[in-house]
Amino acid sequence: MTNTQPEEESKSSILDDLPKKVLDESYYHGFLPREDLPCLLEQVGDFIIRITQLKPRDPCELILSLRVSDQNSPSAIRHVVIHRLKGKDGKIEWLTNQENRFNSLKELIDAYVSSKKPINPEIKTSQLIRPIARQSWEFLHENIILKDMLGEGQFGEVRAGEAIIDGKKIPVAVKIVTVVKQIEDIIEHAYSEESETHSRLISDTHSAEKISSKDDADDLNEPSRSFISQTKRKRRKHHRRKRRQKKSRIHKKSAEIIKYVI
Repeated sequence: MTNTQPEEESKSSILDDLPKKVLDESYYHGFLPREDLPCLLEQVGDFIIRITQLKPRDPCELILSLRVSDQNSPSAIRHVVIHRLKGKDGKIEWLTNQENRFNSLKELIDAYVSSKKPINPEIKTSQLIRPIARQSWEFLHENIILKDMLGEGQFGEVRAGEAIIDGKKIPVAVKIVTVVKQIEDIIEHAYSEESETHSRLISDTHSAEKISSKDDADDLNEPSRSFISQTKRKRRKHHRRKRRQKKSRIHKKSAEIIKYVI
């Protein structure tokens, strides 16, 4: 850990040259939607690293998502941007605030885990306790083989391909999304097909891909909150709860339906 500030710094692109060591960390989940986090971060202190886009057209950011409360509310899971700064000498430093700088993401994470120091000084429970590893429904990008392009669909380019599952190559059709905002749409689309097709979602550091097995034939922006009638609020709350329950069933009972590639 270093505390000296370089004379001149510039922010490097997260997606252009994210070190392979980061991609190999078990707690790195790639483009994981915010709505899926409650299913993963079950206990206070659980955390993951993911990629997101805070606003349309903005560069993507590396985010640490952490559960700070047992309550079932949006504020129970907090999100910290991990900055990567480069000085004139080309040295990269990782930080969440200006006071503490680290030589690598692993060094940053290990320091907060061992010290039990809140990563957000304003929230005492923002301690990094348990890193949550990738789940069985999350693929590594190396387990997806892209082949010939078949055409273009609603969400972008469609390619033939193969998914390596339990050592076996499964023929699949892959829908590739190049616009980050569409990741959320493609995920919702797959959820709506829960009872019709066994679809798998893939997201890597540059695109989102949807895989549909030939054999089986949010984050991006927080929803705006407006003042609405009590009836409408109750209705929206009911639908959100039903959607969360549905997604939880998918994750826990049918891991083959929704999958992500890192």
